[in-house]
Amino acid sequence: MRVSFIVALAAIVFVSCADSNRGAGDNVVPVFEEQHFGRQCENVNIDIVCQRIANANGNAVWERIDMENCMRTLPHLDTDTIRVAADIVPAVEAFVESFCRDVQDLGVEYVYTIHQEPLYSRDNTVLCYQTETYTYAGGAHAVEELYFDCYDVDSGRSYDFGYLLDRDSEWGVAVAELLSSKLMAQHGDMLFDVSADGVYMPESVLITDTGLLLVYQPYELAPYSYGMVTVELTDEELAATGASLVWVH
Repeated sequence: MRVSFIVALAAIVFVSCADSNRGAGDNVVPVFEEQHFGRQCENVNIDIVCQRIANANGNAVWERIDMENCMRTLPHLDTDTIRVAADIVPAVEAFVESFCRDVQDLGVEYVYTIHQEPLYSRDNTVLCYQTETYTYAGGAHAVEELYFDCYDVDSGRSYDFGYLLDRDSEWGVAVAELLSSKLMAQHGDMLFDVSADGVYMPESVLITDTGLLLVYQPYELAPYSYGMVTVELTDEELAATGASLVWVH
């Protein structure tokens, strides 16, 4: 798998949570605290490490980022019980207990882990969460995935890059051709359909200091044995297509 490559790249181009109290100039940025939820049943091992914004109280933008990140990281939470940030911890604990009990009744070996780190780029104006998941429920191999979710620190805006491949826009076709050509140049014949007509924007996109790193999970564009497929589109390459770079301040 190519998870280690991507994590190493992130470590090089980002300011990690250890430096998260530094802002652009004198600006204050979110400071994180790690929260751990674990449970071992007879044949089930659940290990969840997520990041919470410790200094979000009183900052509506950061509270919203914190809430949205938790909901995206743990999509199986009972959202009806979550109204404020304080509701998240008991909701996660209830999820872990329920999940462990339900899976244990199936009588299969099951491993489910989520490990998350916060990352900064663009002079600490962009916050991205790096979330690695590992699921094993028997069979030939586990399922490993890596997701990035990025936010504007000041506005709380969550970045969605699907618009870049809107074929009805002025730039959609050009971006599709750019992405298709770069995927073929870097990964070649191992890939499934990555023609300009068939290529799509993955769910996992990381904003780097120079552009966007696109991450396709195993099975998305290639056989499992090939691992994750990554490709970077620089700001300059995307600007040349006429695309609006909404992440550039």
